[in-house]
Amino acid sequence: MPNWIFSSATFSGTEEAVHKLIKIGLEHSGLPSTGDLRQDFNLLVAEGKSPELDKEAQRVVMTKGLTARTFLPIPETFILYDTTNHPNRYPDAVKEQQEKYGAVGWYDYNCLTLGTKWDFELTNVELVERDNRWLFYTDIETAWDYPAQWFVAMKGLVSELKVDFIVDNYYDPPEDDDDPFEACRMHGYVDDGEVKEGRRID
Repeated sequence: MPNWIFSSATFSGTEEAVHKLIKIGLEHSGLPSTGDLRQDFNLLVAEGKSPELDKEAQRVVMTKGLTARTFLPIPETFILYDTTNHPNRYPDAVKEQQEKYGAVGWYDYNCLTLGTKWDFELTNVELVERDNRWLFYTDIETAWDYPAQWFVAMKGLVSELKVDFIVDNYYDPPEDDDDPFEACRMHGYVDDGEVKEGRRID
């Protein structure tokens, strides 16, 4: 099983469509839109936030950092109640999570909505205009698998966008393995609510 997966993703479309996605990230970060795509992009990269648990206060806080959850927040119940590791301690939360979200615990919810076990940072983020189209580009590093469900969810946020990605899948074997690593590359895209393997033809 691969330990870490390195991917790159491109969200492309009209200025309006890409701006709509950036505004979603700003809204979840508690930041106002300037009305300008480039300014909003720079603001999101500099000040974007994602949720985490303040253990001392036992409440969810937004901390600086551009991650998958900046665009697709995780419900607070999965942060406040660790039903992944201690479901017996929180029977009411288990019931609510299963009925409302179809998953119990942060681990299952992340796998369901991200396609990987943990939230992940968006790095080397760029905004490019090319031939009257705008491209929002990011690098991604995830545990065990690439974030297929997050790609699908991002497309769902702004249906007009095209979502394309490249996955570099590195396998880190045990120390006694003679082969230092194995690697492969896969191209893919999102279409009709599903991840498709291969290059987009259109």
